[in-house]
Amino acid sequence: FHLEMHWWHAVHFAYWNRLAMLERSLSYYESILPKAQAWAKYQGYAGARWPKMTDGTGRDSPSGIGPLLIWQQPHPIYYAELCRRFGNGAGWKRYREVVMESAEFMASFAWLDPKRGEYVLGPPVIPAQENHPPRETWNPTYEIEYWRWGLKMAQKWREALGLKREPKWDDVIAKLSKLPVKDGVYLAHANCPQTYTERN
Repeated sequence: FHLEMHWWHAVHFAYWNRLAMLERSLSYYESILPKAQAWAKYQGYAGARWPKMTDGTGRDSPSGIGPLLIWQQPHPIYYAELCRRFGNGAGWKRYREVVMESAEFMASFAWLDPKRGEYVLGPPVIPAQENHPPRETWNPTYEIEYWRWGLKMAQKWREALGLKREPKWDDVIAKLSKLPVKDGVYLAHANCPQTYTERN
């Protein structure tokens, strides 16, 4: 399974009034949560780190990309929010742990650069395009914005469940790096020299 692509193959069901078809696949995240937590811990992070390429039991397959890809990490928060929004209210309880553990990893993965006073994603990291060298890549644009959204949504879930906001998550949200821009164009990541604009 390529979990980063699950979004494209399943999210539409919620919007097409077929939520049950989305939820059929979400039990997978619940079943592999212990392995995702163990993978995060092994790498020195908190929470649950979802694999990229995996089998039915949650084992990460051999890959030079999988261990460094991060754009699939907020996906379960997005799925859970769809279930809450379009479901009968059971999503709050069912997906609570998946949401919290996803956000816990995300907050743990971002590191505070003391010189800039900002939280940074990577290096090493491989962004969604999968064509940038991981040791030279940080603050990929898509991932920065998805990180911000995911942590904000997880905080909304905490409040709705009667829990206090996580101070660390709020700190990351407030100090997460700005989106990298050059010549008025968003870059793929902060160290990307090419804006890919056509010139006549």
